[in-house]
Amino acid sequence: MKNQKIAYSLGIDESGRGCILGSMIFSSCACPKDKQKELIDFKVDDSKKLTSKQRYKLFTKIRTRTSCIFQLKIIRPEEISAKMLRSNKDNLNQISHDAVIHLISSACKSLSICEVFVDTVGPTKQFEQLLRSNFRSIPKIVVTTQADTKYAIVSAASICAKHTRDSLLRKWVFIEKGLSVNKNFGSGYLSESVVHSWLKENIDDIFGFPTIVRFSWYPTLELMKNNCVRVKKVSK
Repeated sequence: MKNQKIAYSLGIDESGRGCILGSMIFSSCACPKDKQKELIDFKVDDSKKLTSKQRYKLFTKIRTRTSCIFQLKIIRPEEISAKMLRSNKDNLNQISHDAVIHLISSACKSLSICEVFVDTVGPTKQFEQLLRSNFRSIPKIVVTTQADTKYAIVSAASICAKHTRDSLLRKWVFIEKGLSVNKNFGSGYLSESVVHSWLKENIDDIFGFPTIVRFSWYPTLELMKNNCVRVKKVSK
């Protein structure tokens, strides 16, 4: 049952949007509007400067010592690959927008949301208009760049998303049976040299890559094009 007496602020951010390995995580943080000072006191606006261990400690404090409520939308790499490579393709912006809409809808089922702050994905104005058209009952919706540095509620969501993604990648279980693969892939971003090395070392000439890899990324497609057996369709 929705609590109509308490007005909540909602912040949303993601982690892993640009990586080639692992899941993309969207997190929402809901906090009573009159209690956001709890977050400011924890100095969550410095989240991007934190190490993985520092993020974990701060996230634990926020979760246990504040009135915040967190939710996650985890989009696995195979889901990203499937949606971006199917005939009726979605791009990464569409996938991200759907995740944000899901989180807001979920929060509205049990909480009275009076304002929403979202770190932008794609064109800012269009994204904000999309959210406003979907959630006309919410008085205030703000979509902006670098929202995690402007709003403590988004910073808290960012910390949750980043911590969750770090943890999932560190504990990744390969679903492919009999696969012997190391986990020396860093954070899964192409800006890291270890990721390039890992991709080259773990490509299979028949199957390509394990499902931890996003097959829809251009570097993945190029590696498979140059290193995998080509399949030709034979007409009957």
